[in-house]
Amino acid sequence: MNTDKRIWVLSPIKDSVFLIASGVLGLLLGLSSPYIGSAAIWASFFVYFALGLTHFGSTWFFYLDETNRQYFNTKPWAFYYAPLLLVLAPIGLAFTPYAVLAIVITYWFSGWHVMKQSVGITSLYRGRIGLFGPEDREVDTLVIMSASFLALFGRYLKFSDFGYEHLFKEYYGIVVVVAILVLFLYALMRWLKAVMKRFQTHGKQALPLFLFTCVSILLFTPFLYVKDFQVAFMSNLLGHYAQYLVLIWIINQNKYALTGETPKPAMLTYLSKHLYLYVGVLLAYALLVTLVGQISVLLPVVGLTWAHFYVDGFIFKFKDPEMRKRILPYIS
Repeated sequence: MNTDKRIWVLSPIKDSVFLIASGVLGLLLGLSSPYIGSAAIWASFFVYFALGLTHFGSTWFFYLDETNRQYFNTKPWAFYYAPLLLVLAPIGLAFTPYAVLAIVITYWFSGWHVMKQSVGITSLYRGRIGLFGPEDREVDTLVIMSASFLALFGRYLKFSDFGYEHLFKEYYGIVVVVAILVLFLYALMRWLKAVMKRFQTHGKQALPLFLFTCVSILLFTPFLYVKDFQVAFMSNLLGHYAQYLVLIWIINQNKYALTGETPKPAMLTYLSKHLYLYVGVLLAYALLVTLVGQISVLLPVVGLTWAHFYVDGFIFKFKDPEMRKRILPYIS
């Protein structure tokens, strides 16, 4: 494998399209929304249906692998009981005066989930060029997290539609935003200093990490300039959805279709060899969830989303040696 390829998580083309350009495309959707009118709403619905719901559904592929389930069985609360409670929790909230909290929690849970994915992918890029030190991780994490929270709370100053404006009075809201702005400026200066050092020591090998981190820093900015909340939300999530989907596809293909991994789960192996069927199954899941959501609040559509957020935190927890050996070798 040549040096140029090693510095990318997947490959130069796949990274450029699915990990980097997808985030830029989301930003462009947000920027263009004032000029394309209702088309932005339809585009947002398409993003949610074709990319969002399918990305939620792809998480459950991990449960089709018997060797994964054997490990999951050793931690039933993490992989079974807690996700089940999360599936049921929004149903309980629906019968209380606090039903709106189900949506508020989903927004904030989603934001944290997106930030963690961005931070995780930067770790993969750093690993490709040998940056394993805690300071490098801290610099990238801090700038991504502070930029993301600045956009989320900064929306409070312009719009009242994100579900948190009732939690504090206007004065306290401004204090929170200013505090996060100060933290972001500090984080940005540290990150820029680290970027200069990385280019000095690693040359062009530092470019993929730099490009991905730039997109991650900007990923939440649609919340600051897009008036329609759903368009802002999907503009933010488009890149996240695309990144997740391609990573899960690559993991499944490398693990089940291209290797001698045994025992192989028959369904995952077959799907991983036929992309059109793989996509078809995910779109069928998206359609089912969409139709179910129209029938009754009792059906756990929101809860499945919460469970996805929660379970992912364990599946991609590479500090866990069991999950690391089941996933990390197949991201390439």
